[in-house]
Amino acid sequence: MAKKPQHDETRGRSHIRVLNELLRSASYQDLSVAARALLFEFMTLLTANNNGELFLSIRVACKRLHCSPGKVSSAFNELSSHGFLLQRKQDHYQSGKAREWQLTFKSYRGHPPLDGWKKWEQGKTVYKINRTRAYVKKSSISKGDTLPCQTVTRSTRNYKSVSNRATVEGIPEPNNNDLQHGEI
Repeated sequence: MAKKPQHDETRGRSHIRVLNELLRSASYQDLSVAARALLFEFMTLLTANNNGELFLSIRVACKRLHCSPGKVSSAFNELSSHGFLLQRKQDHYQSGKAREWQLTFKSYRGHPPLDGWKKWEQGKTVYKINRTRAYVKKSSISKGDTLPCQTVTRSTRNYKSVSNRATVEGIPEPNNNDLQHGEI
């Protein structure tokens, strides 16, 4: 009888391995659905040796999870406070770099896992996310200056959002007649 060809249809595909201990833990059970989904998104980014260098911005996570930025941001906070995610490096918006994350239940550069999720207790935070605000002080700009919209993270009385830009209050919005073809 002829041998069957050894053809593996799953070759080149990856899978996610999740331990029952993690799924049954109190810290995982306390997570919201969005935080659980975000955790699995991080696990899909994980390869053999890139833990601690996982990049996932809130904007990309919103697209992948089909959630609002507020819900995704709170999911990041939940994963961090429950001990599943550790922030390795702060983001740098101007250079386009997202935060670097580490999954604490996987080894990191030859070191054993931190397992922060095992240390979690109800009402206690294991890790905190280092956040910086991207506000620009009113005194640092003058009338007529145009700032990228992403610089203004929250609407304040000092700024006014206009289509793809933010301008200082008191400056009139341009009319469509004032704009020439190709200008923003």
